[in-house]
Order: sequence, then C-alpha cells, then structure tokens
Amino acid sequence: MHAAPRLSAKVKWHCSGRGIVASANTRVADLKADLSSYLVSWSDELRARANRVRQLIGGQHWLSDGHHKEAMIRSFLARYLPQNYIIARGFVRPPSPSVLASSEVDILVSDPALHPPLYWEGDLQIVAPSSVLAHIEVKTKLNRTELRKSLKSVRRVQESLAGYADPSKVWRGVLFAEEQPSLTAEKLSAMLRELILELATTSSGCESQLAVYDYLPVSIATFSKFAVFLTGKNNGNKVQIKVIETNRLSAACFFADMFSAIQESASGKAAIEIDELIEGLELPPPLLCDVKVRAK
Repeated sequence: MHAAPRLSAKVKWHCSGRGIVASANTRVADLKADLSSYLVSWSDELRARANRVRQLIGGQHWLSDGHHKEAMIRSFLARYLPQNYIIARGFVRPPSPSVLASSEVDILVSDPALHPPLYWEGDLQIVAPSSVLAHIEVKTKLNRTELRKSLKSVRRVQESLAGYADPSKVWRGVLFAEEQPSLTAEKLSAMLRELILELATTSSGCESQLAVYDYLPVSIATFSKFAVFLTGKNNGNKVQIKVIETNRLSAACFFADMFSAIQESASGKAAIEIDELIEGLELPPPLLCDVKVRAK
C-alpha cells in the first residue's frame, strides 16, 4: 500500500459561486474565519523570521541564512510535535555496512521510543531507519535547480529506509522560503512533471526496488504561495500532482498534512481535528496533472 497525502486524499472539492470550496461540517465552518487567520499566521511568522537574518547580513552569507531557516522551522515544529520526538538535522544510518547512510537531512523527525538514536548531540542526530517519522528539505528559492536537488535528496533518504522500515509510511516534504516571481501553478506543475520523469529514468546506484511515488516528497510548498501534494497510484508508479495556490495558507497546509501523517503513523489513528480544520478552509481549485512512469 502507498500512503496518500492527507489533504489531497480527504478534502472533497465541490463547486460554488466563489470557485472550489472544501467541504466541512457546520461546527468547523462557523469558525472558519478565525481558524483561517490563525493558520495564515503560521506562514506570516515563518516568513518574517526567515527575512530577519537576510535583512541584517544581506545575501553574502547564504550558508548562515540557510542554517537559520532550518533552525527556525525545527523550533516551530518543536512547539507542535510531542516532546519525546527528536527534531534535528541528521543522517539515517542503515545497519548493513554495505548500505550507505543517507545524505544529510535538513530536518529529521525521529521517535527514540521506536529505536534509540545511534548518535544525538546538540542539533545533530544519526538514527536507525525504524525510528524515522518524517524528513524535510529546506531551501531558499523554488526553481528548477533547487527542486531537482531536493528531489534527489528525498530519494536518497527514502532509499536508506528501504529494507528496514516502510518508506511509504514516512512523511517527507520540501519547503521553500520563496519562489521565482514569474512562477505560476502551470509552470510549477510542468517543471515537477519533467523532473519526476527525469528522476524515474535515472539510476541512483541503489539496489532498492521502491516504487516511484515512495521516493518522492509527499508535499512541496513555499511559505506564501504554493502547496503541492503528490499522490501515488497504480502501485506507486503513477503519480498525481496537485498544485494549489494557497498563498498565505501554504505553510499551514504543508505542516497540517505532516502533523496528521505523523499522528496516524504513530498511533494508527487519523488526526481528525487537523483534517477538519484544513477541510474548513476556502481554497482555490487545484491544478491536477498525472505522471505515468515505468516501474523499475
């Protein structure tokens, strides 16, 4: 089975005079305005904090700026995820000496109750595959080059899980602080389609037999414009791309999907309250695109 994104799987779209509106029960709909403002504040907070370092030091210290964004998001996640989870940058280290460790992960969420960390000091952890709940690549600007790098990084981490954990149950995402001003939903969908096909036909040197969807991100988002959700079909070898211009709700949709997936993975129960909260939002119509890829 290949897990589908919670937002794309559970939101039921219907037509209205204002476009596409996510269905919701009366209780959630009555609170829609306040909840929407609260969720918008997630993106506003992240964008404001991300800009502070850039405003002070300019663009000459990109490494420091990138580290600041990663630390900022780890701090944000620590406020909402259970305190026993470890949220840090790090590596996934499979037990077999013949299998390489993953590339460095910007944000790695692990549960030490499933397997104690092999190493954990400060903001660096090295963990066994069975303890991984989620991982995120954090980038500054959404463009073709950075998106290609991010997809390859996610694939490497997913492949390091194969054989020791179920990669389809690990939530994975890519979060960009900003996007190119000229980037539209149509351009983003086309670019992502091309990169998925490129990735599917390029060997990573790993012998894992993962379906294409299982080594792709579940979600890709920017702080204030796009939220993208990928859904696996045909045993994971067909991928549906759903691009939504959620604007200032983008980060909220991204993180809500992550929180819901982690809760479902950890407890076996869906995060109904989070799903209802997101389903109660008015969102524009999604741009859909199916990508057919050959199985390995």
